[in-house]
Amino acid sequence: MKIALIDCDHTFTSSFVPLLRHCMDTVGISNCVLDVYDEPQKFLNRTYTTGEYFMILMDLYQPGTNGIEVAGAIRVRDEEVPIVFISSINEYATETYMVDAAYLLMKPIDEKKCFRILNRVLHRMCPQSWELKLADGFICHMIDIAYIRIYDHCFHLYLDDGGEHLVQEIDEEVMEKMMQVYRCFYRVTPDSVVNMAHITAFRDADSVNKDMRKSGKSKRNTGNSSGAAECSGKTGDGAAEKTGIELSGRYSIAMEPDQIRELRNHISGLQIEIEMNELCRV
Repeated sequence: MKIALIDCDHTFTSSFVPLLRHCMDTVGISNCVLDVYDEPQKFLNRTYTTGEYFMILMDLYQPGTNGIEVAGAIRVRDEEVPIVFISSINEYATETYMVDAAYLLMKPIDEKKCFRILNRVLHRMCPQSWELKLADGFICHMIDIAYIRIYDHCFHLYLDDGGEHLVQEIDEEVMEKMMQVYRCFYRVTPDSVVNMAHITAFRDADSVNKDMRKSGKSKRNTGNSSGAAECSGKTGDGAAEKTGIELSGRYSIAMEPDQIRELRNHISGLQIEIEMNELCRV
């Protein structure tokens, strides 16, 4: 799989490329070759094969031309490749539709924006491979699952849009295989598997204590002597007093501090792996 980035701003590409690789690995796009071009003509002058690239990202403002003209030249060779424009203003937003652009990515670009564009392109290019089809007729995209709660041999799916679905009697091995194929999923507690692409906030002990001081509340004993993390479900009034993570801005999962550290270390480990792969390609 190959992705092309066309941008003459070396300061931007030096920070965006590591972010893009991190997000690609998190959503399961591994072993991807990322070709970076500082001039559009260098890309257009090369031998280009239809279907060679999974996605092309380019700045709307190019030396001596603009991204619309460059995209038009690309469309002559490849009508299907998703083209993502990068810009700091909306001046050419309307024109992007003329070349069937998949997305207009506005600067500054953070992790959330990067995940969003990858998810959109994945849905567009490979919807079948990212679909979950169950025996009861339920179908959804894997990337739309915010997290999964496991209890009594049942799987409760919580979706990014707030939807829910209860699945009866799925083999635990199916869950393990899913996490191997879709690396964006990670088991954060014995009964919760989260989609790391939907994590919107970490609530560690420092942030929780700070919120409690602001609200004038004191810690309460939850009565959970076993130390196991509880799943809070949708965010509510009590969510601010629990350490854990928030997903999609609507769900919260209670986690012990050591579980939060393990999750952070897992995400950091993915980033280190990406950087090592990059060094090996140089």
